[in-house]
Parts: sequence; structure tokens; C-alpha cells
Amino acid sequence: MKNSLAIRPQWSFAALAFTVATLCCLASTEVRASSYQPALVYPANHGILYCPGTSITLRWTGIDGMNTYFVDVASDAAMTHHLLQKVVQFDTSISLSIGTTASTFYWTVSTGVETSPIGVFDTQFAAKVQLSSIYGGVELPTDLVHFVWVADPAAQRYTLELSNGAESKVDTVVSGTECSLVLPRQQMMYWKVRSECSAGYGEWSLVDSVRVAPLVNELRYTVNDAQISVYPQPAHDVLVVALPDNFRSEDFSYSVVDLLGRALPLQALHSDNTAQLLLHALSPGCYTLRMESATKLMHLMISIR
Repeated sequence: MKNSLAIRPQWSFAALAFTVATLCCLASTEVRASSYQPALVYPANHGILYCPGTSITLRWTGIDGMNTYFVDVASDAAMTHHLLQKVVQFDTSISLSIGTTASTFYWTVSTGVETSPIGVFDTQFAAKVQLSSIYGGVELPTDLVHFVWVADPAAQRYTLELSNGAESKVDTVVSGTECSLVLPRQQMMYWKVRSECSAGYGEWSLVDSVRVAPLVNELRYTVNDAQISVYPQPAHDVLVVALPDNFRSEDFSYSVVDLLGRALPLQALHSDNTAQLLLHALSPGCYTLRMESATKLMHLMISIR
């Protein structure tokens, strides 16, 4: 009995040691297994690729000792509609053809031991442009017309097409979302815009139209040998100042002085040598138009109705 009782604690200690060793081994095995899971690098999960071209390169982290990876790309989150299934050896990247239509992609990379979590990303391409300034065929008093449209996140530039409805068309490439152009008078002009990115063009916007009224009551001044035209006179909401070709309208600041000697600054829209002055805040009456640059100062008499 004494021997039996003396031996029992030794067996209990051995069993405990075996249990601890087994648990440590299992824990070590679990850590090693998790190291076989690739991490997706590019595109970023839930990222949006704007106009990336017709193909992109998928990238993931390599696993030490692993030279073969299985890449699966699908169009659905359940990974049942496969777009690409390919074995990649001795590399951690692969090219994926994505077309030129906005899409959502799901993808995983597997080592054969473990598979990465599902990554998802979207592609966006040049879309149909929405116009902001809709004229609807209205007749404007000034030939300097301002065109505005809504920004497309995927666009790198825009093309504004201007036409008189016949064969005559003029394309203007614009980096932003607005453009001012001088239009011919007494013609209905039609305009539309489309966006462009590295993968191609988006769909044309709807077509809008605008007409510039015939020139009436134009005043011409000669100031220091410079021929300056001001119209219409009297003006209402807008006054156009046409400078000589070797002048730039944006080099000048514009203001009016009323009969009491008060100077009132004017907001101007510029296009080369033409300025479109906004008169909405002025009361009817006679004013002196003051035009000043770094080297010139000119005063012209105008009237507002």
C-alpha cells in the first residue's frame, strides 16, 4: 500500500506534463497554420478604382516556403460566378481584365492550406455627363456664354461640342466643369459634353441650345488709340466690354462710379479680350465705367435701364 501510494503522485505529474505539452503543440500547430493565409494587398478592400484602364494587377503577400497560389475572382459575393481561376507560381501578382463597364469584383488567394478573406473592389469609368446650365433655346443679350456641367469622378477631362445644327462643329477640351465661349449672334447654337478617362469616352450628355441676340445699341470709344466697344446700351443685367485683340480682359478690374461719386465694384466673367460685367445690383441710371490695369486707367460713360 505504501508503495502504491508513493507511485500515484508521480503518474499524476507525468499526465499533467503530457497534457501541457500536447496543448503547447496544438497551439504551435495553430499558429503555423494561420501563417499560410495570404493577405490581399491591391486593390484595397472596398476600394474604388476610377478609370483604371482595361486591366489591373492584383497583388498579395507571399508566404515563406510557398511558391504556388490559387487565385479566384468572381462577380458575386458567394464566389459562384467565376471570372478568373488560375494557378500562379513563383509570383504574388496576376493581371485581371476588367473591361470598360463599371463593375464589382470579389477575389481570394489560397495557398492550398488556407484561403484569404474575400476582398471586394469596384471600378468606375467615364459616365454620361449631366448639364448644370440649361438654356433651353433662350436668347441672351451677350455673346459670351457660360457653360457648366456636373463633375464625373472618373473623368480626367471633358469635351464640349458646339454646333449650329449643320456641319459646323467645334470641340473644346476642358479640364474642369465649366467653360465660357463667345458665340456668333443671331444663330441657334447647340452644345453637349462628354467625359473622358484613360479607358475611353463616356456617353454624350443631352443636347441643349442657346441663341445670342443681334447686337444693338453698341457704343464705341477710342481711349489712348485703343478701340473699345460697349454693349448693349442701355444695359440691363449684363454689360459686355470688348477690348482690342492685344488686350486681356482679366488684366483689368472693373467698377462703376455713380452720380454721387460712389465707386461700386463689378463682378466680371472673362474670355480673352472680352469681359461680361454683371449689373444685377445696380439701379437704373447713368454711370462712369472705370477700367484699371497695372498700366492703364480708362473711364467710359454707360447707362443702365
